[in-house]
Amino acid sequence: MRAPTREQVEFAKEHGVKIISASEIYQSPRVHVSFEKAYLSFDMDVLDPAFAPGVGNPEPGGLSTRELVEVIKSLNVEIIAFDIVELNPKYDYKGISAFAAAKIIREVLGKAAKTK
Repeated sequence: MRAPTREQVEFAKEHGVKIISASEIYQSPRVHVSFEKAYLSFDMDVLDPAFAPGVGNPEPGGLSTRELVEVIKSLNVEIIAFDIVELNPKYDYKGISAFAAAKIIREVLGKAAKTK
């Protein structure tokens, strides 16, 4: 996440949800989690508009697709499910965001298969 609301942060704390910020990833693309299993949710807004212009809230300063792929590869958890949100085809110039989403899906499925 790049800009969580106070309510989102409070909800995460109350329900044991680990929010990984873009700042954490800039400091180190190797994400450390203390869970054995995880449900991953990828908000496409985390990507910089250069890599995903067709999202609900495009904002400069996001991650590159490569940085997000490195995060996925660094996870040491069993992936039990995942989703991708905030893809907006109406604003997706030439399908750039859809290609990024497809790359994320392939990487997560590959990671999930590798950890089983």
